[in-house]
Amino acid sequence: MEEIEEGNVVHVFSRGMYVPVGQMDRGLFTTQDRLAWQLASNKFVTPEAGQPAYAGIPELVWSSIETNEEDRFQNRLLRGSYVYTSIESPREEIVLLDARGHTRVYINGLPYEGDHYDFGYTLIPFKLKKGLNEFIYTPGRFGRVTSKLVAPSRPVQLTRRDMTLPSLIAGETQDKWAAIRVVNASERDLRDLVITCILESGEKAASNAGSVMEMSERKLGFLVPATAGNQGSGRIGVTVILSDRSGREIDRTGITLQQHESNVHHERTFISNVDGSVQYYSVAPSTTPGDDQALVLSVHGAGGRR
Repeated sequence: MEEIEEGNVVHVFSRGMYVPVGQMDRGLFTTQDRLAWQLASNKFVTPEAGQPAYAGIPELVWSSIETNEEDRFQNRLLRGSYVYTSIESPREEIVLLDARGHTRVYINGLPYEGDHYDFGYTLIPFKLKKGLNEFIYTPGRFGRVTSKLVAPSRPVQLTRRDMTLPSLIAGETQDKWAAIRVVNASERDLRDLVITCILESGEKAASNAGSVMEMSERKLGFLVPATAGNQGSGRIGVTVILSDRSGREIDRTGITLQQHESNVHHERTFISNVDGSVQYYSVAPSTTPGDDQALVLSVHGAGGRR
């Protein structure tokens, strides 16, 4: 099977069912999610092709669907449809759900985050139960869903998916915040974690990174030290090490940061006053020197991250 950075792919979902959500269920966060109500009230029935999904609405029936050559469930109706997949497992086993293109997923009735914009960011640890395991994906933005199961390479690991990284600015001497996801596919909470960041030039910073609940993933902040070299632009190799409170190394990974002069397009990070997370913004300095220039603020929805 395919090997990815976080483990080995043990199953790719290629057959499933879909059903339109109906007019009352549209939107990212709906209070009239019929399948969620069925799951919560223990009334969900494993679907069959041609079977009505909702009592009293005979025209909304489950239809079979298979993935295309890119392992995607995809057609124009999926922008407004639930997708259902399932797998029979011969044993209990902790795996990671690597899915994308959906807004939420219910795994054996329990809700988890989705990947609405199809970025490939989510990696959900959960325990396959012996027997039938069922997955329901709510509609995402583009009408496509990809889903596979991964046997994790280790119980606790760093993943380079969805990192928040600053630019290193030549001449600046203060440490900068970054954030990386920790996947805890173990059945114990992790507390008092430490993340150490070491630049290829030797500078080092260690940060108290907090905790991660059992069977979950969490994005943790850490400090990136300033570079000793004050001039120039280019890539800088970085080693990120996750340790426990005793200093025992749990995992490490390599990342790359960009160093820039302050007068070119770059990224800056900060700690949010709302929830303490690491956030970022881009700076596009004026290319024309002079006083009394305008400040242009571009926010989410303007067509890109930069």
